[in-house]
Amino acid sequence: MNTCFFIGHRDAPDKVLPLLEEEVERHITAYGVRDFVVGRYGNFDALAAHAVVCAKERHPGIRLTMLLPYHPAERPVSLPKGFDDTFYPPGMERVPRRVAIVRANQYMVEHSTYLIAYVSHPSSGSREVLEEALRRQRRGLIHVINLAGWYRTIRNLKDCRGGYNNWICLGEFGTMPYERLLEQLGALRKDHACDRAA
Repeated sequence: MNTCFFIGHRDAPDKVLPLLEEEVERHITAYGVRDFVVGRYGNFDALAAHAVVCAKERHPGIRLTMLLPYHPAERPVSLPKGFDDTFYPPGMERVPRRVAIVRANQYMVEHSTYLIAYVSHPSSGSREVLEEALRRQRRGLIHVINLAGWYRTIRNLKDCRGGYNNWICLGEFGTMPYERLLEQLGALRKDHACDRAA
């Protein structure tokens, strides 16, 4: 079963939503993903959930599950509109509370086929989980896309189109559609041209 998990910063900007909607649609139509899992801590999780809820209107049969890092008896949760279920990973009751969110995220990375991330901060729990996912990607265990990472490795681009058709490899940050990279590079060039003209 193809499962897609989301990981990202609590303070992710709202402008990420169109990229998330595009990636959710691609994962449904191109990869056959039917199950999406997201946490509930911060703006990225809220944006990811919104993108999946919107996609569910176009694609019946898509499921959205809320990841619970804390036992539901300890922290009762009412299921928000658009979610189909909750999931509390096995063994989490033995995990110290201070690391429960990271452990739950790690569990999902180990049990998902795809990961859509928004990780740009150099030191964060999301970054640690992304790095683990990228190690798993190198072994062919998961496919990772980081919506925030392309600009950090712009000088180290390697063309990986042989392996991903129209995708470009961004070193440690995973992959993204080649066409989108070109669009963003064009926008970046325009911004820099305006800066030079000013």
